[in-house]
Amino acid sequence: VELGKLGPDLDPDDLAEKRQRQERIKAYAEAVRHENKQLVAAAPEPRVKAKAPSKRDRAMEFAKRVPKPRPKKEAEEDEDEDEEEEEELTELQQLAQRHARDRALVDAIRKDLRL
Repeated sequence: VELGKLGPDLDPDDLAEKRQRQERIKAYAEAVRHENKQLVAAAPEPRVKAKAPSKRDRAMEFAKRVPKPRPKKEAEEDEDEDEEEEEELTELQQLAQRHARDRALVDAIRKDLRL
Protein backbone atom coordinates (compact mmCIF):
# COMPACT_ATOMS: atom_id res chain seq x y z
CA VAL A 1 0.00 0.00 0.00
CA GLU A 2 1.33 3.37 -1.01
CA LEU A 3 0.91 6.41 1.12
CA GLY A 4 -1.46 9.13 -0.08
CA LYS A 5 -3.72 6.85 -2.12
CA LEU A 6 -6.90 5.10 -1.15
CA GLY A 7 -6.66 2.31 -3.68
CA PRO A 8 -9.49 0.75 -5.70
CA ASP A 9 -12.89 0.07 -4.18
CA LEU A 10 -13.14 -3.63 -4.65
CA ASP A 11 -16.38 -4.22 -2.72
CA PRO A 12 -18.38 -6.31 -5.23
CA ASP A 13 -21.81 -5.36 -3.81
CA ASP A 14 -21.24 -1.64 -4.29
CA LEU A 15 -19.85 -2.13 -7.79
CA ALA A 16 -22.82 -4.30 -8.82
CA GLU A 17 -25.29 -1.68 -7.54
CA LYS A 18 -23.51 1.09 -9.45
CA ARG A 19 -23.53 -0.97 -12.68
CA GLN A 20 -27.23 -1.78 -12.31
CA ARG A 21 -28.01 1.88 -11.67
CA GLN A 22 -26.07 2.92 -14.80
CA GLU A 23 -27.86 0.28 -16.88
CA ARG A 24 -31.26 1.45 -15.62
CA ILE A 25 -30.36 5.05 -16.52
CA LYS A 26 -29.26 4.02 -20.03
CA ALA A 27 -32.40 1.91 -20.55
CA TYR A 28 -34.62 4.79 -19.41
CA ALA A 29 -32.81 7.24 -21.72
CA GLU A 30 -33.23 4.85 -24.65
CA ALA A 31 -36.95 4.41 -23.89
CA VAL A 32 -37.47 8.18 -23.71
CA ARG A 33 -35.52 8.70 -26.97
CA HIS A 34 -37.64 6.04 -28.72
CA GLU A 35 -40.89 7.55 -27.42
CA ASN A 36 -39.87 11.05 -28.53
CA LYS A 37 -39.05 9.80 -32.03
CA GLN A 38 -42.54 8.30 -32.29
CA LEU A 39 -44.16 11.52 -31.06
CA VAL A 40 -42.25 13.63 -33.56
CA ALA A 41 -43.09 11.26 -36.42
CA ALA A 42 -46.81 11.20 -35.51
CA ALA A 43 -47.10 14.96 -34.92
CA PRO A 44 -48.56 17.00 -37.78
CA GLU A 45 -46.19 19.36 -39.54
CA PRO A 46 -46.31 22.86 -38.10
CA ARG A 47 -48.18 25.33 -40.25
CA VAL A 48 -46.06 28.03 -41.71
CA LYS A 49 -47.70 31.37 -41.21
CA ALA A 50 -47.92 33.41 -44.38
CA LYS A 51 -45.77 36.49 -44.01
CA ALA A 52 -47.23 39.83 -44.85
CA PRO A 53 -45.90 40.91 -48.25
CA SER A 54 -43.05 43.39 -48.07
CA LYS A 55 -43.28 46.82 -49.63
CA ARG A 56 -41.19 45.63 -52.56
CA ASP A 57 -43.50 42.66 -53.15
CA ARG A 58 -46.56 44.92 -53.06
CA ALA A 59 -44.91 47.33 -55.48
CA MET A 60 -44.07 44.49 -57.85
CA GLU A 61 -47.67 43.24 -57.77
CA PHE A 62 -48.92 46.75 -58.48
CA ALA A 63 -46.46 47.13 -61.36
CA LYS A 64 -47.74 43.91 -62.90
CA ARG A 65 -51.27 45.28 -62.97
CA VAL A 66 -50.44 48.70 -64.43
CA PRO A 67 -51.24 48.77 -68.16
CA LYS A 68 -48.21 49.25 -70.36
CA PRO A 69 -48.15 52.24 -72.73
CA ARG A 70 -49.13 51.44 -76.27
CA PRO A 71 -46.59 52.24 -78.98
CA LYS A 72 -47.50 55.00 -81.41
CA LYS A 73 -48.15 54.21 -85.03
CA GLU A 74 -45.11 54.58 -87.27
CA ALA A 75 -46.79 57.17 -89.51
CA GLU A 76 -47.34 59.50 -86.57
CA GLU A 77 -43.71 59.09 -85.50
CA ASP A 78 -42.42 59.91 -89.00
CA GLU A 79 -44.54 63.08 -89.14
CA ASP A 80 -43.29 64.15 -85.70
CA GLU A 81 -39.66 63.66 -86.76
CA ASP A 82 -40.16 65.69 -89.95
CA GLU A 83 -41.77 68.55 -88.01
CA GLU A 84 -38.92 68.57 -85.49
CA GLU A 85 -36.33 68.77 -88.28
CA GLU A 86 -38.17 71.67 -89.91
CA GLU A 87 -38.41 73.50 -86.59
CA GLU A 88 -34.70 72.99 -86.01
CA LEU A 89 -33.87 74.32 -89.45
CA THR A 90 -35.99 77.42 -88.99
CA GLU A 91 -34.46 77.95 -85.56
CA LEU A 92 -30.99 77.58 -87.08
CA GLN A 93 -31.86 80.07 -89.77
CA GLN A 94 -33.14 82.50 -87.14
CA LEU A 95 -29.90 82.20 -85.21
CA ALA A 96 -27.87 82.78 -88.39
CA GLN A 97 -29.88 85.95 -89.12
CA ARG A 98 -29.43 87.20 -85.56
CA HIS A 99 -25.70 86.55 -85.82
CA ALA A 100 -25.48 88.52 -89.05
CA ARG A 101 -27.38 91.46 -87.46
CA ASP A 102 -25.12 91.43 -84.38
CA ARG A 103 -21.99 91.39 -86.58
CA ALA A 104 -23.30 94.34 -88.55
CA LEU A 105 -23.87 96.25 -85.30
CA VAL A 106 -20.36 95.43 -84.06
CA ASP A 107 -18.86 96.58 -87.36
CA ALA A 108 -20.85 99.84 -87.17
CA ILE A 109 -19.64 100.49 -83.61
CA ARG A 110 -16.01 99.83 -84.62
CA LYS A 111 -16.29 102.28 -87.51
CA ASP A 112 -17.71 104.97 -85.20
CA LEU A 113 -14.91 104.48 -82.65
CA ARG A 114 -12.12 104.68 -85.26
CA LEU A 115 -13.18 108.11 -86.57
